[in-house]
Amino acid sequence: ENTYTLDGDCVKVDNRFTDYSGWEHPFAGQELPAFYTVSYLDTFVWYNGEEPWTGGALSSKNDLPFWGDFAGQCTFILREKNTETWCAWTNPDQDFGIGLYVPNVDSFLAGRHAFNNSKESTNGATNYVAPVNTILLKSFEALEYSYLISTGSVEEMRDVFKENKSFAANASLHKNYQ
Repeated sequence: ENTYTLDGDCVKVDNRFTDYSGWEHPFAGQELPAFYTVSYLDTFVWYNGEEPWTGGALSSKNDLPFWGDFAGQCTFILREKNTETWCAWTNPDQDFGIGLYVPNVDSFLAGRHAFNNSKESTNGATNYVAPVNTILLKSFEALEYSYLISTGSVEEMRDVFKENKSFAANASLHKNYQ
């Protein structure tokens, strides 16, 4: 189940997933969610400092490879005390992008596929990010999590996420945590 709500300067997405297979799942990395953008937004930006929500320096990568071929180069482990767990795909020349904030995640997997700088949503080139946690899915038990999406300059998106930083705890992401 997915519920999308327009909330000020962002879209709030609430998710609920229940597996009814009865299968005993192993601990595994779960994409929470898988998030794709147009190729034109070519620079990946995120915060990974030790003082979240204080305006500290951001990290960025503008030449990421395809995430499926170079997972080691495309995995960004977040610091243990970092609660500023948002990221964005941006075009720094235009200072514009789209960002994703998922509370209570441990890493990002990000990369580009067939990069060609296209602005067309139907073009096969794409950028990707997945906030990831290693969790145990349990059959017949709901996994619930929420995230925010915002657009604008990096500063504008960061301000929106900071203003809404307490919108969800995503506690179920750690109830079966390894």
